[in-house]
Amino acid sequence: MLPSDMFSHRFLRSAYKKGLRTGGWHRLGLEDKGLFRCALWVAKVRGRLANMRLMVQVARILTKLLATFKGLMIRLGRIEAERLMLCLQSRKAEEWAPRALEWVRDQRFITYLGVLATNSR
Repeated sequence: MLPSDMFSHRFLRSAYKKGLRTGGWHRLGLEDKGLFRCALWVAKVRGRLANMRLMVQVARILTKLLATFKGLMIRLGRIEAERLMLCLQSRKAEEWAPRALEWVRDQRFITYLGVLATNSR
């Protein structure tokens, strides 16, 4: 998707609807909701957003709006995997457990670590 398409009324409207469906809209603050609705109106009137400062703010809101639980698990899992990788490298695990370093790079294992991190919060 081109950056100009990202700030079109069509895309902003679809992101708004998806945020309503997934619950992202309810996690936004009052200022973010108001700014996004204003940007949606401007995009409707002009076709797309053109102001760079407004586009930066809307992009920040879009990341919050479109965030999912799976994305949170993957992000937390990557943090845990990095910590685990550093721990394994400091103990020279490639000598005595070479497959452990492969596990740390595996997407399913990262998701598993994210689930564990989410549950331990």
